[in-house]
Amino acid sequence: MKLRFFATLLVLLSLAFPGWTQAPTLKELPEPQFKLKSDYEPDKQYSLRLEYTDKDGDRIKTARFVSVTPTSLTFDFKSMEGTVENGATLIWAINGFEKGAHTGYFEVINATGKTIRYPEDKEKFYTFSVSSVTDKWLKAGIGIVVCLIAIPFLFYLVARSVNKQGNPSSAARLGIILGILAATAVFLVTFFGTYDWMVLGLAGIAALAIIIIVMTRR
Repeated sequence: MKLRFFATLLVLLSLAFPGWTQAPTLKELPEPQFKLKSDYEPDKQYSLRLEYTDKDGDRIKTARFVSVTPTSLTFDFKSMEGTVENGATLIWAINGFEKGAHTGYFEVINATGKTIRYPEDKEKFYTFSVSSVTDKWLKAGIGIVVCLIAIPFLFYLVARSVNKQGNPSSAARLGIILGILAATAVFLVTFFGTYDWMVLGLAGIAALAIIIIVMTRR
């Protein structure tokens, strides 16, 4: 009987004071254009945004982005849009990242001293890379050349050693197709997030057109 009474009381309190049972949260915004990126360019200004909600309405004492690697840095938030009760957008202005692989996390400390972190798990971090378009083109160029030369050559050698009675031109043609597919994959993976879907789609169409030409040649 007592257990039922306390359960009913808890339900009534949660309905009367919705923020009483809800801990503050810090999470990504739902809009795709405000999602945290996995890839940035050096020496460019970026605005990082997260949504902070506190149904109790406690004032934010500090809100910062902590870069752990490659260099330990701290960035305080620049501005806030909206109210914390309904979900406020916190904005961090970053005046350029250094090149390399980065790990970091966001944290908010409210007026009561409570710390809210993103990612919530202290063992996890926000990871991203910083590289210039020129660096990407150099890496992609090397990868594409390797794919277009090494893969067809190795495939041809293996195919001929396994089936010496087979058609050499068919083996060479299939090796070239595999090389084109691998080169396309290198391009898409390297520039995903750098170029929009139209550019990536055109690259895929171009690769498909080349494959059709290779397949139809005698």
